[in-house]
Amino acid sequence: MLLTNDFSSGSTSPLKQGTRLIQRDRIELELMHVVDTCDLHDLYEALYQSPKDTGSQIKASASAQMNQRLAHAGFVKNCDSTIETGVPLELILKRFNTQNMDLLRVGLAGQAHEGSNASVGVLASNMICNSPVPVPAVHSRQGKNSNMFLPV
Repeated sequence: MLLTNDFSSGSTSPLKQGTRLIQRDRIELELMHVVDTCDLHDLYEALYQSPKDTGSQIKASASAQMNQRLAHAGFVKNCDSTIETGVPLELILKRFNTQNMDLLRVGLAGQAHEGSNASVGVLASNMICNSPVPVPAVHSRQGKNSNMFLPV
């Protein structure tokens, strides 16, 4: 199972549910975080650093956050986690297809001001539409309707 993680509030619930699936069904988990190249470009210009230095700092920070999230979700075994830089959708689908995985989990974060219970971001929508296998999406919002599964 490939689980994408952007460290938002919406990625916490799928990580916890992925952990439960791993323990219950003994499946393998790959955790992936992609640093969007566009965001990285804006950041290194603002920090007056080289792209390489900024990328290294971002990856180190993301690695620490990933380990913290895994521990918080109750996952104590080693997990194959990857932090890459590029276009998120392309890298996620490439990893998914090259590893011959059969499950992709996506976390969605709804905004409090949105009226819909099923607010889906552009990246998540594209992953759901372009994935070669079913994509269970876990919707995480603050307040009522939290941790709601979206039918796909």
